[in-house]
Amino acid sequence: MTENPIPRDMTYQEIRDAVDALEGDISFSGMARDLEVSPTAVYDTARNRMTSDRIRRHIAKCINMPVETVWPQTYLTKKNPTRKGRPRSRGLYTGNEAAA
Repeated sequence: MTENPIPRDMTYQEIRDAVDALEGDISFSGMARDLEVSPTAVYDTARNRMTSDRIRRHIAKCINMPVETVWPQTYLTKKNPTRKGRPRSRGLYTGNEAAA
């Protein structure tokens, strides 16, 4: 028996078309304001140049699609796609500042 292949991720143009098809003032820049990130971060995430679970989930929510449908290669194959990196509240130098 052959397994069902995982569908491909949506392309940037498909995501862009889904955003444009929505009625209202939804845009990548608006999503960036909602998340308090740069518009470039949202554009790069939509183009798969950058990976951010938080931004991906927000894009999927805005276009009314499950995140697994927009990025199935990540969310259907990885064991823990929501693994977080360094917390946003901490910088590189916590507690002991770099000596000058």
